[in-house]
Amino acid sequence: MTELKIHHVFSTPVIQFKFDKHSKYNFPNIPKSTNKPNEWVNDLYTTFPNILDDDKYINARTRDDLKKDLQDCINKQFDELKIPHFSNFIEFWYNVYYENQGQELHSHFGSCGRNNPYWSGIYYYRTTSSTVFVRDSHLWRTQLFPNQQESNLKEFYYQEWYPFVDSGDIVLFPPHLMHYVPESDSTNQMRMTFSFNLDI
Repeated sequence: MTELKIHHVFSTPVIQFKFDKHSKYNFPNIPKSTNKPNEWVNDLYTTFPNILDDDKYINARTRDDLKKDLQDCINKQFDELKIPHFSNFIEFWYNVYYENQGQELHSHFGSCGRNNPYWSGIYYYRTTSSTVFVRDSHLWRTQLFPNQQESNLKEFYYQEWYPFVDSGDIVLFPPHLMHYVPESDSTNQMRMTFSFNLDI
């Protein structure tokens, strides 16, 4: 019998690992409110594109400590993967979501009108749900066949995909990868993430 091989051609890397300094940080509960750029659609509280020195919930020293700890942790993973270290955060902000809050489909490509990031990432400080990643091409639909989700090729036909994440996880992904945050249905439970774009 001929050996069967399934090749993952042009795969998109999404890297997931634990933040080794997660237990060091204890951020306050931030009340439900709305703060977002005008061009964003869904309701949430964000400090995009950066956490300012006078942020009312996270002071500058804590912000800078967190950035340094994240950088060290991420670069350790980059060493393991034999890819270049990153040198700085292009943008670094946090998002807070409560019930009926989320974020529309978007990418980090061309973020803030600057050069495209090397990687984009999310640190899940306190989470009730994952980020959903979306395939940006629809050409795969031309090959759909009955019951493809029951076949051994089912993962090649996903329109959407999400990692199973927990508080303390970091997920890195290419900045062109489309993604969104579904509206939360967790009453009075805060979802807080730190998002960032990395440069080399």
